[in-house]
Amino acid sequence: MIDRADLLRRLDERGLIELTRRLVRAPSVNPPGRYEEVSGIMREEFEKLGLEVSVMEGEPGRPNVVGLLRGSEGKRTYMISGHMDVVPEGDPSAWIYPPFGGEVHDGKIWGRGSADMKCALAGEVYALKAVLDAGGELKGNLLLGATVDDETAGPMGMKYVLGRGLREAGFPRPDMVLVGEISNMDIVGSFKGRVWYRIRVRGKTAHGGAPQFGINAIEKSIALINEIKKMELRDHPLVGRDTINLGRMEGGTKVNIVPEVCTFELDIRIGPPQSTLRVKEYVESVVRRMKAIDPELNVEELAVTEDRDPLEIPEDHELVEIIRRDAKEVTGRVPAFRGSLSSGDLYYCIKSGIPGVWLGAGRLEVAHAPNEYVEIDKLIDASKIYALSILDICGHK
Repeated sequence: MIDRADLLRRLDERGLIELTRRLVRAPSVNPPGRYEEVSGIMREEFEKLGLEVSVMEGEPGRPNVVGLLRGSEGKRTYMISGHMDVVPEGDPSAWIYPPFGGEVHDGKIWGRGSADMKCALAGEVYALKAVLDAGGELKGNLLLGATVDDETAGPMGMKYVLGRGLREAGFPRPDMVLVGEISNMDIVGSFKGRVWYRIRVRGKTAHGGAPQFGINAIEKSIALINEIKKMELRDHPLVGRDTINLGRMEGGTKVNIVPEVCTFELDIRIGPPQSTLRVKEYVESVVRRMKAIDPELNVEELAVTEDRDPLEIPEDHELVEIIRRDAKEVTGRVPAFRGSLSSGDLYYCIKSGIPGVWLGAGRLEVAHAPNEYVEIDKLIDASKIYALSILDICGHK
């Protein structure tokens, strides 16, 4: 049997820090999504652990890297995963330290992706390394994942891994999943759903000094937006209130011309146990009603560009209770059970019946912002929690 205290002592903190820094120094900005360097590092690290490694590439340039350690009994399979892509760094002059420098200052690793979420990729590697160094043998199977395209909600990441990649590689499907997303060391198991709309309204051009001869597409769009925003917004104890955000609007060519076309995009988010069907039915009913009231309203396009239901896992689920106990053992603190505005890679897991949660060292307030960082003490604690969860979920002898 693996001794838990010995396991925690064996975690290679220096190696964990250096791998996190190395991953930050391998830019994988998405879009466009250049994964060659970062996926090569993850493949190398998985192979050093002695894992069966499969590069699951749904299309060229989108290499998900998955490693498998087969257990002696293989009765159930646990997966720890993180995404390799990061958002653009923005204006480099807004950064205190170089965005892809992976520099260490004030007990933190700085750089784009340090919190979201290359710290978790390094954390899963060194969690398993500690388990292997402690001896013993796992009973259940363990999968380690490094996926693509989370930041663009692309279909070639976790969706592809679960849908085709594991089966084609001969790897087992996970029974439980932990994703090391930004959670500030709390457990996140409740997630908002989202519907993204692109709507184009066509009017009629005319001279700006004689607008009565035209149909102003921007004004028609504003009226439609205001009606959509009258949707009932419900509250959820973990994810908060439903939201509607007008994220983009484009129309008109010159100030003295009545705009003929206006295109706008909406981000509508709702909490569980609702369904996005409610949103779609509502928006479609608003469009029908507005067109009946105003014959000049010409909605040329009404496109749903993203559609994810809200999801959640029960707080008393076995996975939550295991992670909670392990976190307390490592930190002395019982982590809160929280919600998030998006489910990320876990969407495809929970939607397909695989329970999952987030726990990661990163903080939401620094993700996608200049001067992103991860606190080293939390990076180490997260990796230790991952290690204990491997013992508890896979079992060992």
